[in-house]
Amino acid sequence: MPLVVADLLKYWLGPRRFEGEAGDLLQPAPVMAVEAEPGLMDKMWEKGRRRLRRLCNRRDRRNGDGTGRNHNSSSRGKGKGSKRSKKDKQSGRINFGRRRWVNVGTIVVLAVAAVIPQAVLAQGEGDEGGYHISEVDLELPPPVLGRRVYVEEINVTGGRLNATVRAATDISLRARAYGGDSGDTLRFADATSVDEGETASFDMPLDGNRPSFTFSWVDSLGQAGAFSLNSDQLPHPLPFADGELCDAEVTSLSLSRSAVSGTVATDCAKAVMEILEIETVSGKETVEVRTVKEADVARVSGKVTVRLAGQETNVPLVADGVTTFSLSADPAEGINPVSIDLGLRGSLRIPMPPLVEMRTVPERTVQQAHVVSVLRPGISRMVRETVTGICTDGTEESHRISAYLSVPSTVIDTTTRVPVTHEPYVTAAIVEREPVMRWRDETIVLESLLWADALYAVLEVPEPEPTPEAAEQVPADSGVVEDLFDRLGWDWPW
Repeated sequence: MPLVVADLLKYWLGPRRFEGEAGDLLQPAPVMAVEAEPGLMDKMWEKGRRRLRRLCNRRDRRNGDGTGRNHNSSSRGKGKGSKRSKKDKQSGRINFGRRRWVNVGTIVVLAVAAVIPQAVLAQGEGDEGGYHISEVDLELPPPVLGRRVYVEEINVTGGRLNATVRAATDISLRARAYGGDSGDTLRFADATSVDEGETASFDMPLDGNRPSFTFSWVDSLGQAGAFSLNSDQLPHPLPFADGELCDAEVTSLSLSRSAVSGTVATDCAKAVMEILEIETVSGKETVEVRTVKEADVARVSGKVTVRLAGQETNVPLVADGVTTFSLSADPAEGINPVSIDLGLRGSLRIPMPPLVEMRTVPERTVQQAHVVSVLRPGISRMVRETVTGICTDGTEESHRISAYLSVPSTVIDTTTRVPVTHEPYVTAAIVEREPVMRWRDETIVLESLLWADALYAVLEVPEPEPTPEAAEQVPADSGVVEDLFDRLGWDWPW
């Protein structure tokens, strides 16, 4: 019987359990320890003893030696095997032929095959990593260590994750996405078969505040494992920032083993508030005020700078649109910080209020010309006058002359210049001004974390050990069996 047990265990008959590390399992469950009472040999002994007793009882009935029943000895049992002697009955010995021994051996083998699975499970796992029973150790083959799946690319766009994985060996791959309020609600599940070196992509939703993704596999060796991606390893949510000139948001971000790429969307303002020092009055007096004016954004330009793993690239900014960038880099295994800087420059057109110009006029004298009109009234009179003249002969001769004089009235115009002196004074004038053009610079920093897997490597599977030849069963003579039973401390049940 020990030789039969050894053969059964040698060819791995009975249950087997995954020998990989506990962390490689999708949802490891504690091993339930099953108490095996009684032990393997006790069960084997009990089953063999019961079957042997039934066999003996059937033989006794055939020979007419059964108890508790009245058998007709004249009509039953004649010519059906040898009868036991009186000495054998008293000593309890049973004589079996070769055929009976074969039957007993078959019964024992069946009993062992029925008991071994439960006994192996009952014994549990030993210190050497195998399964132990009282007499024989079940040593499973060591697991093949190494990665089966590598994450080639992670792409986060909006509320979805597209993960591309590459198989290091032939596997059956299953992807699951979890989300919800608690983060453990199944939102997606898919399965596929991937050959060595081939890739598979899964488009999965990003649901909840802490989504996670699990990839489980079973390879061609029958070994299984799994790994997970949680929200700390993913750029979720995608970064965004509000600026004065533009609002920026990363709409997609992708990381592979050779590059990081993505898109940045900007929404620029049409008007911004600008603080100005405005001169409202100039000239004799100067007045400046600090005020806030609404400025029209005429144009926005700039560049997008992406930094990862010591590498940097610059691309022109597309204002009020989507800017696409790509940076060739070799990210390290694990979490890698990525920085996306937007350098903006806005051209502002600021309407200006009118300017009051104050001018000082000095003292001056002005000759003012005035036209004066005088009315001269008319007059008439009779004039009589005696005129005495000397004649040629020396005599005087007087004559009385009367004349009528008349002067008509008239208006006489005359221009008169008068000097006028003006004191100094101030004049004010309102002057319209053209709009002012200004530049405003702004920097928006968007930061995120990206997880990168290790470099892809094909799984090195060792050559399988040759299947051992089947053990040849050789009947043991009575001396070998008795010696083996004596070493094991076993007793014959008959």
